[in-house]
Amino acid sequence: MSEKKLPLDPAQLRLFDQEQLMSDEEKAELAKDVEEAETEITKTITVKVKPSRKLLDITKLPIEIENLYPEGTADENGNLKAEYVEIGTEETSRLERIPAKVYIVRTVRHKVIHRSDITEKHPEERTILTPQLPLVPVSKCIAGASVLADIITGKFLYHLPFYRQIQQDKEAGIIISDSTMGGWYEAAVEKLKLLYDLVRKQILSSEYIQIDESVIPIIDNEKHRARKGYEWCVRDAITGDVMFYYDRGSRGSHVARELLGHYRGCVQSDGYEAYNQFEQMEGITLYGCWAHGRSNQKVCINEENIAIP
Repeated sequence: MSEKKLPLDPAQLRLFDQEQLMSDEEKAELAKDVEEAETEITKTITVKVKPSRKLLDITKLPIEIENLYPEGTADENGNLKAEYVEIGTEETSRLERIPAKVYIVRTVRHKVIHRSDITEKHPEERTILTPQLPLVPVSKCIAGASVLADIITGKFLYHLPFYRQIQQDKEAGIIISDSTMGGWYEAAVEKLKLLYDLVRKQILSSEYIQIDESVIPIIDNEKHRARKGYEWCVRDAITGDVMFYYDRGSRGSHVARELLGHYRGCVQSDGYEAYNQFEQMEGITLYGCWAHGRSNQKVCINEENIAIP
């Protein structure tokens, strides 16, 4: 406070009067720096709008109507009594599910004989009429087509091992051993081998296929543990059809030779050495995969955008 009354020394520079110390260029640069600093400091807060709940599509589901009336206003048949008048309704929907229905289909084949045969013919001359047994997927097997389809669908589509499927059947009141389900499965897929052979023939007739081996765990019954195995996947690059091939989990060159030995066309794969045997095979053209390119491999692109190693 006392320094306010002191006389000003003309030789003394003013500390807070910066306008006399800065040029116009310096002032403009300072204003720009201040503006940039304010832009960085200022945070824009965006309020995320909570999406509305998507309604369940029930247009394809059957609907059961359940009518409720106030207590004492409906008769024994569930109808509104005559002394009451309905003035409106309020509807509420809920989703319900009926568990899978397991049942036995017992086919009874009735044997019949013509009346005239009984009265006019000797027993050894009579003709007994018996209807044929309907076709079933697996003969002498209690499992019907729907049960076999559920086993295959559960295993391959929903990735349910036999153990979990057996537990589901147990909850439904059916006790099935693992060996029984395994036998049903083997018999069912054997019936589908004809369809598999047709798909395999169609894919291997394509002029451009892709092939790879995928790791899958395999149960080793001798060592009682899982080991690493391989399942081969062949894809028709034109149509997108896919087939799988399994040879006891082997990844050997003989499996690739068994798959592609009679193929003629373009084969795209990774750099696995099992495919090297097809480089000199007439009728097969090997192509690499960009996804398996290595940083230590030099690749250039010519004018036609073709990769040259």
